[in-house]
Amino acid sequence: MLNAIASVRLLFSLALVMATFASRNPALAAPNATVVVNAVEALNGEGRLKLHVLDSRDWRDSKRRGVRIFIADNGTGISLENRQRIFEPFFTTKGENGTGLGLWVTSGLVHKHGGWVRVRSSTQPGRSGTCFAVFFPDQKVSTMPDAAGGLDKSA
Repeated sequence: MLNAIASVRLLFSLALVMATFASRNPALAAPNATVVVNAVEALNGEGRLKLHVLDSRDWRDSKRRGVRIFIADNGTGISLENRQRIFEPFFTTKGENGTGLGLWVTSGLVHKHGGWVRVRSSTQPGRSGTCFAVFFPDQKVSTMPDAAGGLDKSA
């Protein structure tokens, strides 16, 4: 029963976080979903997953405002050798259960929108886990004019 309650809480929290991502910029939802799914899988039914979303500034340029998402777990961690390759296409540690495209696509989408992804991880027994930090700069939403040059107001 405890696992069912924990799963419901996780799914509810995940739904709220994903709604937050999508409300800021629809491009935020898909990349972060990949990282969250990987974190859940790393836990193997045990452990903790923390999601934190906050208004932030780019660490490299304090004038760039945006949203930063932290996705952290206390799973087994990612080895240094694997960390150096996780954003490569077709690299997977999941065998036939993985395509090796999730983090590669995630990284591409984040960079396409002017953001960045950082990962820290430890495999040290008793202190293992992984934390992804994803930054998306604020983007102004623009209205696309129709082919005639005006705005379609019939919708």
